[in-house]
Amino acid sequence: MNWLRAVGIALFLPLAGATFTAANTTEAEPFSIDYVAWYYKPAQSFQRIAEYFGTPELTGRKIILRSDPKNRGGLYFVVHIDEDANELPKGSSFEVSAVFPDSPKAKLFKFPLPEPTPDHRVVWIGLTGDDEPADDEPPVSWLITIKGPQGEIIASKKSFLWSDREAYEAS
Repeated sequence: MNWLRAVGIALFLPLAGATFTAANTTEAEPFSIDYVAWYYKPAQSFQRIAEYFGTPELTGRKIILRSDPKNRGGLYFVVHIDEDANELPKGSSFEVSAVFPDSPKAKLFKFPLPEPTPDHRVVWIGLTGDDEPADDEPPVSWLITIKGPQGEIIASKKSFLWSDREAYEAS
């Protein structure tokens, strides 16, 4: 009789586990930004060999958004999100608010996601051309926001000093 009980348990546990797993995966998780890094990148770092033969810029699966698409060099915020960007609602966008050493006032930059959106979890957001900070100055503080098509906030991430800025403005 013990072998019959063991067979019953062996057959039941995988089914119970499959049911439990399926129940957990159907819940819709909100998007989040895992982390943000920023780098100054020269235009040459985006150039590929095919471009020397007349091919337009090839980004592969990379998602590269620039404030001035004609200029590649500049300050880039590299935003890592927890899901592929093509899972965001159609019409979503990224916003960068940043404070630079030359002014205490935050500057806002908006970047719509391209259609179709590549299936990638890293988005490069570049402040290029006239928007590139002078003298390669690092941002003092920043806020990255993902907004849905109706302007609703899907996810955001801010630097430590942005939190201090909010506290200062609230007082």
